[in-house]
Amino acid sequence: MRDDPRWNVGEIRAKHAGEGVWNNSINQRATDGFVAIGDAASSINPLFGEGIRPGLASAEMAATVVRTALATDDVSEGRLREYERRWNEKRGQRWRLQRLLSDLLYDFSESQQDSFVKRVGRLSTTKAERLRRYDLGLFELVKLYPFRVKDVAKAPKLVRQL
Repeated sequence: MRDDPRWNVGEIRAKHAGEGVWNNSINQRATDGFVAIGDAASSINPLFGEGIRPGLASAEMAATVVRTALATDDVSEGRLREYERRWNEKRGQRWRLQRLLSDLLYDFSESQQDSFVKRVGRLSTTKAERLRRYDLGLFELVKLYPFRVKDVAKAPKLVRQL
């Protein structure tokens, strides 16, 4: 690859990189005359870092609510927060579970990471798709977790996040 001339650059104009910033994703997404969607509202898959599909899902939910708000000439916070309620109802709690697993993943030892990847690799196509869509429940996520005795010390922090 080093011999490929396409990788030679005379001047670096900009570098783009960053980190995902997310909170519990059960947050305020609407106020008078304004809705936040996608990455702007922490609609990032916390386990995989993917944002396009969750962003589109949040945009679709917001568009439905905004269309009704505009048709009734009511873009008040009270009306627009229906979008927020829909997000929290459909994605919020499951999002928190995946966020928790994500937090644990970044604290795994190498052997735990290997074990986690193997367990995810053994999921059926249907369950893998459910994992991507935030649809696995707590019990199913716990089965993916490569538990070690030292992880008991993490329990208080995890409980606070739920």
